[in-house]
Amino acid sequence: MRTSTLVAASAGTVLTGLLAYAIYFDHKRQTDPEFRKSLKRNNRRLARAVKEEAEAQGAQERESIKKSVQQAQDEGFPTDLEEKEAYFMGQVARGESLCAEGSDKVEAALCFYKALKVYPQPKDLISIYDKTVPKEVLEILAEMVAMDTALKLGTFTGEGGSAESSHGMYTRLFAALCALATTANAVTTIEVKGKDFVNSKTGDRFQILGVDYQPGGSSGFKKDKDPLSDKDACLRDAALMQRLGVNTIRVYNLSPSLNHDDCASIFNAAGIYMILDVNSPLYGSYIDRTAPKSSYNAVYYEQVFGVIEAFKNYPNTLGFFAGNEVINEQSVKEVAAYIRAVQRDMKDYIKKNVDRSIPVGYSAADIRPWLMDTLNYFMCEDSDEPSSQSDFFGLNSYSWCGDSSYKKAGYDILTEDFKNASLPVFFSEYGCNEVTPRVFTEVQAIYGEEMTQAFSGGLVYEYTQEANNYGLVKLNDSDTATLLVDYDNLQKQYAKLDMDRIQASNSTQTSFTAPKCSSDLIKNGTFLSKFDLPSRPSKLVDVSTTAIPQKIYDHTGKEVTGIQLKALSSGESNTPGNSTSGSSSSGSSSGSDNTKDNAAGKMTASFMGLVVGAVVAAVSVL
Repeated sequence: MRTSTLVAASAGTVLTGLLAYAIYFDHKRQTDPEFRKSLKRNNRRLARAVKEEAEAQGAQERESIKKSVQQAQDEGFPTDLEEKEAYFMGQVARGESLCAEGSDKVEAALCFYKALKVYPQPKDLISIYDKTVPKEVLEILAEMVAMDTALKLGTFTGEGGSAESSHGMYTRLFAALCALATTANAVTTIEVKGKDFVNSKTGDRFQILGVDYQPGGSSGFKKDKDPLSDKDACLRDAALMQRLGVNTIRVYNLSPSLNHDDCASIFNAAGIYMILDVNSPLYGSYIDRTAPKSSYNAVYYEQVFGVIEAFKNYPNTLGFFAGNEVINEQSVKEVAAYIRAVQRDMKDYIKKNVDRSIPVGYSAADIRPWLMDTLNYFMCEDSDEPSSQSDFFGLNSYSWCGDSSYKKAGYDILTEDFKNASLPVFFSEYGCNEVTPRVFTEVQAIYGEEMTQAFSGGLVYEYTQEANNYGLVKLNDSDTATLLVDYDNLQKQYAKLDMDRIQASNSTQTSFTAPKCSSDLIKNGTFLSKFDLPSRPSKLVDVSTTAIPQKIYDHTGKEVTGIQLKALSSGESNTPGNSTSGSSSSGSSSGSDNTKDNAAGKMTASFMGLVVGAVVAAVSVL
């Protein structure tokens, strides 16, 4: 008999025996009361034994945790600021390492507990632990925290001398927290749906609670340094913004050639998104409102596409501004078409070169006679240039000054004007400083039930104190920072907000459709009502004029007349004798001098080579 047959027979016998016992067991359970009682008693004893064993094991583990906490307390914690920093970073790093190994969960939790003991704001640190530390270790850490009655989890106030030194440590230790934020803990990208920004995973509405961020101001911008290239400054400011309650920053001037990985990662770790302007104040890096045609060129696009390239891979890049207050009293009428053309080119570039959609929009000045025309011009849908349409609309408005009101500040009019907009609208700048210190009572209106139907939040102007006196934080020469009264007032206003309500999704908000572009949308006669956009720079255009306007003379000084360009067929290149136009006043043909013809042919070929090269570059990009 084969081995396989024996195995099959044996298995069949065992299976039959088990089946027979199961039938017998079920019969006894149903017919024999004593058997049932005995079975229940055994089950209870077994359950009790398992429970007792688990309790004993739990008590043993709790005792071990208690001893670990007590031992750490007996050893003490550093009190010197520099020692605290080194201690904190060492404990966080070791805790991470133990979590990765999975070898000793209690010891890993103890490391995070020790770091917690020297951190200025333990409550904030716990919230980050909650997102980054494995659940099993986090549960042990929770027991350690519960055992330590001396551990204060209240909010850091930032007042007094001791708080000032703690604040300095808080910003420096933020670097260690960023080590916990891996790509798995990156923020969720934000999308546009109808007139809302939404979380791409949850579908929840995203409301901007932000600040405008340009330390040093535009006048202080340099090509070799920008606000998102200084790691230490970003650590300091991200920590203070996180404490303030900010979830978005706007940066006006950026240098695309610099490395922004550290700062983008720091703001990502803090849960802060970035809306970025693609222009800069440097020559050739912006659209000139008085001469848009001359500034809309290939050199300008090195700046625009460079910024997109530099920031396209960061998940916390929320969007790009194609322009800021370009349309104002000094601008020429046609500049609106150039801004819409820039939006088109940016969105086409993003579609071709980025693996997700990043919104592009415009930041407008609050010039009431033109405001709705500006909105309609950028918001409308153009079937000929569909990608030129704005994805969002920012408004720089300073009408609420001091302790004003919803109607006195004209917010009721703004709400009425923008309530039917088909795209997200938000304050890209707000915070009038005619009354100081600023009390920011407009925050409650902006995020109130009426205005959230029309607006998606706003950005306070501005984070750092500059010469124009709009700052929340003053940067000192000693590389320290001072929190101004405006900072405290804004923090108090943010703390009153019901974020669950203002970020709740609303299906009606995402159902708006944009109007079709038409001159009928434009009501003010001084605003551009045509939607013909300029062609992209470095692109071939029709050559309609072939006769040259300049006078040409031959080697004897006689004028050569009738010279004109001959437009060749598609795919044809120039050859000697291709053009026989022009004759001197003596009647001789300009084509009789072969040397001149060859030189002209070489010049034309060289020129066409440059043009074709520019076109190839443009096509490869867009």
